[in-house]
Amino acid sequence: MSDVRAFAKRINKNMTPGEVRSEVSSISESQRQSVMMQKTAASPAPASDDRSSTSGSIMSSGSTPSSVAASTTASAFSTNPLAASSTTSSSLVEVNFEGILAQRQKEVDADKLKSILVVPSDDIVVETRPREFRTVHSPVPAGYDEKAADPVLVACVNSYVSDWNVVNFQNAFNSRRTERADEGSVVLAERTFEVDERDKISSAPSSTGPATSGNSGASTPTLSLTDDMDAILRAGRSSSPAVSNSSPRPGDRNSKVNNSADIIRAEFARLESDGTQPELLKYTVGETDKQNTRARQLDRNRLFVVQQELDPQLERSRYSGDRPEAEPFYERFGTRFVVTPKELSFKLEDIEPFFVSIALYDAQERRKISETFHFELSKDEVKSLVPAFAGPREPTAEARKALFSVTAPHQDIYLVVRIEKILQGDINETSEPYITISDKNTLKAKQSVQDDAKRLGAYRMPWAWSATPLFNSKGELDAAEDLAIRLLFRQEGDKLSEDDLFRYLVEFRKGTVQKKLKAIPGSIIFTAATVDDLPPSVLTTSLIAVAPMFKLNAAELIREVEEFPVHPALVANATYTHHLYVYPSSLNFNNRGATVKARNLACKVELYASDSMTATPLKCIYGKPPGPALVTSSTTAVTYHNKSPDWYEEIKVSLPTKLTEHHHLLFSFYHVSCQPPKKPGTVEPVDTLVGQAFLPLLRLDGRINVCVESIIPVAATLAPNYLADSPDIKWVDGKRTLFKLSTRLVSTVSTQSNELHSFLALSRQPAVADEAVLTSVKQLLKATDADVVQFTSVLLTQLFSILVRPTASENLSRETFRALVHIVNVSHKDAVGLTRNPTLHSFVQFMFENPTNTKKYVFDEIIRLWITFIKENEPSMTDLLKHAWFFFEHAWFFFDVVVKSMVQFLASQKALSKPRADRLPAALSNNIRALLELLTFEIQKRSKSGHTIGKRLNQSVAYFLRDALAFYDRGFILSLVQRHLNETAPNDAEVLLEFKLEFIRILCNYEHYVALNLPLMPKAYNERMLMLTEEYRERHILSGILLNELSLMLEHTEKTLRKRAITTVRDLLAKLDSDERYADAECRARIAALHFPLIHIVLENVKRLATSDNIVDREGVADGTATVRTLTEAQAKELKDGGTIRGTNNATMSVVTGGTFGVAAGSAAVPSDVLDFEETRDLLVCFLHILRDANPELVRFWWKCNKDFPNRILSFFEVLEKSVCVFEYVGKRRLGLRASSTPTTVGASDAKRMLEETYSSLSSRSVQQRSVRSRPQIDNPTLSPGPQRDNSLRRFGQSMQSKRIASDYKLARDVERDARVEGNLSCEVCLTVLDVAEDFVLSSLDGSGGDDNSSEISEVVFKLLMAFLRTNQDRAMYLHIFASLRSFLFKFPELFFQGVTDFCAELVGEVLKLCNSQFAATRTQATAFLYLMMKKNYQFTSNTFSRVKVQATIALSRLVGSGIKINDVFLQRALATCGEYAAQDKEMTASTFAEQVKDLSARLYTILRDTVKMKMHEKDSDMLIDLQYRLAKGYANSPDLRVTWLENMANFHFEKKNWAEAAQCYIHTAALVSEYMHMIEYKKGMPAGCAAFQGVSPNIAEETAVSEDAQSADEEGICESKSFSEAGLVALLEKSISFLKKAEYYETVNEMYKLLLPILEKNRSFEKLAEHHGKLQDIFQLIVGVMQSGKRILGSYYRVGFYGEKFGEQNGKEYIYKEPKITPLAEISLRLQTVYKERFGERNFELITDSVDVDVSKLDPLKAYIQLTYVEPYFTEYELKERVTSFERSNNINRFIYDTPFTESGKARGSIEDQRKRKTILTTEAFFPYLKKRLLIVDRQTVVLTPIEVAIEEIQSKTMELANTVQTKPPNLKMLQLQLQGSVSVTVNSGPLEMANVFLGRLVKDMPTKHVRRLKQQFREFIKYCGQALNMNAELIKPDQVEYQKDLAAKYKDLKAKLAPFLVVDKAAHQNSNPDGDSLDDSTEPSLGQINKVLEIIGSKTPDASRLLSPSGRTPV
Repeated sequence: MSDVRAFAKRINKNMTPGEVRSEVSSISESQRQSVMMQKTAASPAPASDDRSSTSGSIMSSGSTPSSVAASTTASAFSTNPLAASSTTSSSLVEVNFEGILAQRQKEVDADKLKSILVVPSDDIVVETRPREFRTVHSPVPAGYDEKAADPVLVACVNSYVSDWNVVNFQNAFNSRRTERADEGSVVLAERTFEVDERDKISSAPSSTGPATSGNSGASTPTLSLTDDMDAILRAGRSSSPAVSNSSPRPGDRNSKVNNSADIIRAEFARLESDGTQPELLKYTVGETDKQNTRARQLDRNRLFVVQQELDPQLERSRYSGDRPEAEPFYERFGTRFVVTPKELSFKLEDIEPFFVSIALYDAQERRKISETFHFELSKDEVKSLVPAFAGPREPTAEARKALFSVTAPHQDIYLVVRIEKILQGDINETSEPYITISDKNTLKAKQSVQDDAKRLGAYRMPWAWSATPLFNSKGELDAAEDLAIRLLFRQEGDKLSEDDLFRYLVEFRKGTVQKKLKAIPGSIIFTAATVDDLPPSVLTTSLIAVAPMFKLNAAELIREVEEFPVHPALVANATYTHHLYVYPSSLNFNNRGATVKARNLACKVELYASDSMTATPLKCIYGKPPGPALVTSSTTAVTYHNKSPDWYEEIKVSLPTKLTEHHHLLFSFYHVSCQPPKKPGTVEPVDTLVGQAFLPLLRLDGRINVCVESIIPVAATLAPNYLADSPDIKWVDGKRTLFKLSTRLVSTVSTQSNELHSFLALSRQPAVADEAVLTSVKQLLKATDADVVQFTSVLLTQLFSILVRPTASENLSRETFRALVHIVNVSHKDAVGLTRNPTLHSFVQFMFENPTNTKKYVFDEIIRLWITFIKENEPSMTDLLKHAWFFFEHAWFFFDVVVKSMVQFLASQKALSKPRADRLPAALSNNIRALLELLTFEIQKRSKSGHTIGKRLNQSVAYFLRDALAFYDRGFILSLVQRHLNETAPNDAEVLLEFKLEFIRILCNYEHYVALNLPLMPKAYNERMLMLTEEYRERHILSGILLNELSLMLEHTEKTLRKRAITTVRDLLAKLDSDERYADAECRARIAALHFPLIHIVLENVKRLATSDNIVDREGVADGTATVRTLTEAQAKELKDGGTIRGTNNATMSVVTGGTFGVAAGSAAVPSDVLDFEETRDLLVCFLHILRDANPELVRFWWKCNKDFPNRILSFFEVLEKSVCVFEYVGKRRLGLRASSTPTTVGASDAKRMLEETYSSLSSRSVQQRSVRSRPQIDNPTLSPGPQRDNSLRRFGQSMQSKRIASDYKLARDVERDARVEGNLSCEVCLTVLDVAEDFVLSSLDGSGGDDNSSEISEVVFKLLMAFLRTNQDRAMYLHIFASLRSFLFKFPELFFQGVTDFCAELVGEVLKLCNSQFAATRTQATAFLYLMMKKNYQFTSNTFSRVKVQATIALSRLVGSGIKINDVFLQRALATCGEYAAQDKEMTASTFAEQVKDLSARLYTILRDTVKMKMHEKDSDMLIDLQYRLAKGYANSPDLRVTWLENMANFHFEKKNWAEAAQCYIHTAALVSEYMHMIEYKKGMPAGCAAFQGVSPNIAEETAVSEDAQSADEEGICESKSFSEAGLVALLEKSISFLKKAEYYETVNEMYKLLLPILEKNRSFEKLAEHHGKLQDIFQLIVGVMQSGKRILGSYYRVGFYGEKFGEQNGKEYIYKEPKITPLAEISLRLQTVYKERFGERNFELITDSVDVDVSKLDPLKAYIQLTYVEPYFTEYELKERVTSFERSNNINRFIYDTPFTESGKARGSIEDQRKRKTILTTEAFFPYLKKRLLIVDRQTVVLTPIEVAIEEIQSKTMELANTVQTKPPNLKMLQLQLQGSVSVTVNSGPLEMANVFLGRLVKDMPTKHVRRLKQQFREFIKYCGQALNMNAELIKPDQVEYQKDLAAKYKDLKAKLAPFLVVDKAAHQNSNPDGDSLDDSTEPSLGQINKVLEIIGSKTPDASRLLSPSGRTPV
């Protein structure tokens, strides 16, 4: 245990839990426990003041709620188990919140922020609000009498008209939402970022000349493109003294240089400046900092306000899952649209009025889906024909606009129009004048109408009809401005039924109906428009005006039309409706005697309250225009001469509130005489009663009698008391059923459900026995879902009354509870996808009220029965237990009822003012505890099987506990919270951790969250209260739980959990930030102090933030946008291995590593659990929010406390730096790309979610806007029901496509808004960070920061300030940044001007970039600061500013060579302004400072001159790298500048993926660094200068510092960067190794390790050695692999010659180009042609395709020419012996060869005896690979082969190909046969035979003997390998190729026979001419070793003579 004790001592008391976990992680579990125990025991006693004493703890153990309240003097309490750890605890820890609050009441009262510490006394208000109606008055009829009405109706009416009972939590809105201002009300400043301006320029058409801003002037001289480059380079070399203090020496050999420098100074003097601002150079100690601080506070915005503007969804997502606000009961509708009739017209003139009705029909379901709407469109001149028009008119009956609602719109829904006219007679006869138009017919028809109107004006006849579909295939209203129906069909008198109509609609869809029906020329025009907002002047279906915009204007009146949905909707009733629709269908009088006229039959419908013969009908039938709104009767239309008529009328009846058994419908049938009396002057009745029928309205059980399809008898005459079936009634046809009718009930106060009717009737009678009630409750479970949902509020009210019924038995209570559960479950079927059913939510919020006159309480009974339900498995509960999931899933309802019941109880007892512990009985607390224990168990259990159920139950428990905090003992509730949370451990399943986080989120949304945490103001700050310590978690329980869980979840590998934890904290802070109660700065500071431990949490995770190992991917200041992207694993490994990340330049990498070349020693890989970008942003915005709001003294105190923890301070500033990078503004273009790169196509998960939503919508339409109105319909059963066929699924795919289109539209629309918000957010973050940094510097300098180490302070702050300069900033933001930089420079000059030069270098580099800004204001700031650095350097180092000189030169060189698009005009202005500052600075007039500034500015100007030519060749990468190379060479004597340009070249090659060349740049850099370090000091293990690198490349000698102009390494400002250090050299070597590996130069990697490993050995870097030795082993394995495979190709080489004056200095020069791997001639040809055609124009450029010498005199002087030739490396015989491997023959090569065939006649090709070949050997200026890809040819040699030598070479080449094929393992049959076919075929081998005939036959005597012998030997080898190949082919072929083999064998035999005579050997001649003993006979064969060597020389390519023949003509073997 001694080790453990020693280890425990290392655990500081101020360590955070994360730091402790890190320390303890290295010991065992048992030791870890011991360490923690010792630490606890050794903890110091709390401070003496009472705020830190144990009485401040609100934790206690083992106390009941009552005892907690009583024991306010308790002294010591146990630790909060959740705060201490997250392990499960079985003991319940009580929290003595109320007691501690009572103890500290004096402190609370004395605190000036008392308002945020206490809960207001009026926090809970129980009130009764007047009921709000949708209509202008109550919908209940005026004659309603509650005492006389039916009990069921009374119960229903009360639920619709009673006032609302509301429990109002006054501050509850703060737990539901933020007080976010309306969109657009937040004033965001206009921000101007240079990145957006550059994007505009880059996207605009290119123009000549440099782009300049409007204020940059136009008189600046420009550099000429004709300037001699060598002169510029000489000037550049002369500028090397710019980095020293010496002047040019007299007699300098570069005398011309001085003249060039004078010219440059003269040019510089003519430059125009931006003007000076001397006030920018002033600094007053103290006052300047205060001015800067005040300036930063102007026009600031809150961070969360800006972030919320960025994402308007943030507010909703922030509180997603939280309870929505309940809305009162309201009627719900489907798709609503207004149909307005405009015109009815016929070809015939208006001669009579027409009466029109419209209704909706569903052809799919064959159902009528709306009531009928009647209107008339007659003109005034014809209305006089109808007496009714002359009567009294009611506006409500004159409505001409119909407001329809359709639940499920689809394309088979039709608007059916019926047209009726005055009864005249036969339909055909009356329609003929409208079909056949003539004056005679018109006159006759007009007269007939006038005559008939006098007699029959009260009767109508069916006349015409038509229909039109309303919706398209997407379910959208398919109507233009006018819905014109131009095809009206004549009504067939015998086809009036709905069956006939639906048949016609089917034909209508097919387009065939017009062929079957007679059309009447005419049209009717409507308008149809969807309705989003309710228009004015609307009447309900009961003709009650809708509030509040009702205007009684008949012309504008809109009447709602009742919808009859096909399927009953699960919608709760919301208002009073009591309508009966009556449908007389048909009458059969065919058997009626002839004595009774019964042909033209009409049916009149009336409602009577009595069957007395003197009774009068009730005025309750809705009338038709013209006429009053309510009438006593309604009559059907008359069909002419039809004894069995069909009717289609719909009669709408408003039922009385009081119905008795005497109420009935009376149907009277009349014969209407259409013909006038035969005798003139005779008066005959128009109508004759021919029969009557009646239908009682009530059944025996009291329910309304709804007819499914009823056929009843007809009486000739009725007798008194006919309802009693009086015997005096005379029945027609022997009482046979003759009359068919149906009815439809639409009522919210009457139900057709027997179960509901019985229950409501009994429950309203208090004297009914419990047994009867019990029976009715049980029967209630059998009711249909639709019936239950429609009467939810009524049923719930009655059930809660039964629940607390004084006499209720236990059995009745349980069955009642069971019924409640059933109703809740059924109601939620209407809310699929919603956590809360809106109807139930509304009921609890507005309608629930504790029943009176009872000693039982709803809350008590619910909790008791709930526990019983869970614990007991009684038989009566078995069925319910089988489906217990829905009970737990919808537990919220019962919890909400319990809460409201409790509060109403407390209000009724006036107990809300009592102490909380005394408000409710103790037994209730025990029951609550027991219930929550059971529910917690259920949550744990159901998390494994039913995730959704467990999730919702968990939420319900959380909401209940949160609500209870408002009135219950808070200590008891917090104890329950902790107990619940302790059941979940950090290592539990992910789903449980999600539950836990959701639980915490809900709790923390408590409206008095701040008061619950008791953020009292301490007398003195306590460090332990600023961290997540045990003391903090005991004091602030809720915030402690939240932050502790955040800390734990951030360590979790599951991203979902991390993000949920982060967003929970973010949302809480955002809510508090927007809460008006905490708007005061002191309140905000107190809240920030409460959450200050979050600072430590972020610091512990600093390395995991998204930018920890991320890159700020910048395209430079010219392209400007900086984006943050996460490194891939491969990129991270590459960095670790010394590699570079693709797409980054040096400035980029410096951001990451701080190193000159982009990689710091020991770079680590990215952690696998790094936080993503969004997680980081959310975490950082919380971090910055706390820092901004916190009291500055608190932050300073924290800094002081951490003076012993410098890593925390460093981490703190690292977080600030990352904040600047993460919130960097990236520009509108990048914002658009970022948004568009987010997949807008719907993925699998999104499709699944959308499909689920679509399915959910099928059953939850009532909740969505497609829902139908809240009232039940008893459908007409005569209309056959069918399966529901909703088109939601059909539209699913269309919805997916619509989402994509909408997403693209939103992208284009929102980029501007997002850019503005992102810009403001970036500025706000930067200002906040600047505030913190400035305060840190000031507090550190005055000692309050607790750290007097100014060096460390300055370094961390400097790094932060550099982040501002490296990121895109607003133009105005630079004013604040440079103000802080100036202040920083005055405070810490030593950081820049003594010691290492890195800080000065970085700062100067970034400032110079800003001197390139197109904004004059930014340039002014940057230029003034650059001058200030020069001045401060001069003052600090006594009369010189060498350091700034050197670093400015390096920085500008790097800027020029980095590829950044610079504007030389802007930089010239900046340099000129520096000179102007120096000239105007009176303080420096007595010194040489001004002259030195002028000299430096002029020399920097020379570097800018170089950029002109680079711009000209920016598209020619080869020329561009040449220019950079020449610049680097020009600075050969200035090591810092040389390193800079080598680095620029490396970055350029990196971008082009020229890995070998990039490696050479770093190798040269390393050699140069080594050379100068060796000059400074010799160190063991270090390379001894450039000489050590000679084994790597012969080119390294260039870096030797032997010139007399070379600068001394010990000069001021020379070789002081990180590169000239041991670590820098190691980084360079590692970098070069990385690129060599990429280039596959593995053997060179070995040489580099010979230089690297000794350094590591010297430093005893054993881990590094182990790592690199492992890598070296891998390298050798790679070498072995490529040597065995022979597939490595390191490059292809081409000779390129330039000819023409257009090339300038390149004219006549030839280069060798090195191209990657196998680059075909066509590829490089295309590339070069593209470059030069674009440069010179297609007509001015030509490519020379042959390789002959170019005759310049024959070229067009106005054109540019290039010649392109493939070349191969050339080696002498000696070199081939030394260079054995393919790598050795590809590395460090500088000689190349190519062949040119020719003849003496000048032709390229000729006969064999004339064919010659010229071999050209070229030597380059350096060795490949080199710093560049092309090298100048400096020497040329030519060798000419005679014809016989050409023949020897060709036969030798063919032989080697055969030998290579024969020896290939395994053999390649295809290649083998190709070689044979090209060797032994007679047609092909005419060439070899001809060679033998010429050189061994006809001309043999003229040929040199040695060549003849050599040719014979090659023929023998050729024949031998042909034979071997033929034999191998015979072994490999299949049977089907035998004939082919025979043919080849015959040809081979023939070839051999023809060559034999030429190959005879003359022995004597052979011996005399071959003294070396070479045998040339057939038996002489080369050895296997010789063949292998030859094959190795040849490789995989066809050899040429230069490689196979020595100068003597022999093979080098």
